[in-house]
Amino acid sequence: MDVTLVAEKRADKGKNQARRFQAGWIDDELSISGEYNAVQTNFNPEVGFVRRGNMSQYNGEFAWKPRVTHKTIQNLNFATALDYYKSGTTGNIETRVQDVTVGVQLKNNGSTNFNINRTFERLIEPFEIRRDTLFIPAGDYEYLSYSASASTGSNRRVTGNGGVTWGEFWNGRTRAVSGTMGLRPHYHFSVDLNYSRNHVTLPDGAFTTNLIGTRFLYSFTSRAFLNAFFQYNADTHQVSSNIRFNLIHHPLSDLYLVYNDTQETTTGETVGRAFTIKLTNLFNF
Repeated sequence: MDVTLVAEKRADKGKNQARRFQAGWIDDELSISGEYNAVQTNFNPEVGFVRRGNMSQYNGEFAWKPRVTHKTIQNLNFATALDYYKSGTTGNIETRVQDVTVGVQLKNNGSTNFNINRTFERLIEPFEIRRDTLFIPAGDYEYLSYSASASTGSNRRVTGNGGVTWGEFWNGRTRAVSGTMGLRPHYHFSVDLNYSRNHVTLPDGAFTTNLIGTRFLYSFTSRAFLNAFFQYNADTHQVSSNIRFNLIHHPLSDLYLVYNDTQETTTGETVGRAFTIKLTNLFNF
């Protein structure tokens, strides 16, 4: 059994606050959590960032995982969650996401799950869903989608997971498949290969996206890691790469060396390139 309680607050002059409150209850079969976030209009994250500004967010999750007596099944999974965003200026709803999950957790760490998701989105202005060709008009949208997924245990040398999604999508429909295969020949090295395909049909047109990627992780020691990710987007004809070296020089203190690169495959043009160094250090008082 575990209970967590977190509260954060920043206050400056003139709607410069960001607030967060979180509470949860976790035991062997039951978990309940709730969260409240608020970011005011003029909040400045300074050295960080916020994913969504000028809003209030309410989130609640409930999961019941009863254990069963079976040679391969460890427990069942019944879960539901609600995510709700409203405008910090008008107080009107902007986003609401509700989902229900039913699944099975296996004793070898594998799992299967079925999910139902209902989403409400309010667009204040048109949204470009496909560059220069397809737009979602401003307005209110509520759509229902379904997904099913399965995964093997992560403690094997060869692992895999896959999923399918189908249903409504904004003012159209979507069908998507995805899969990942992982190889772990020894504890120092691992590689993951992933593929996803998404077909979207809208009133003004249809399109299909294909993403192919691979991720490498090599641990030199328990404090030094090299992580590399490469991805090809067949829709935009771009190859993206992210290479990161992480050195833990003290507990909870890291040095990151990061290289990012994006190339246009049809023209050979460099879309973006950056090298970043980040150093963190924990001071004890």
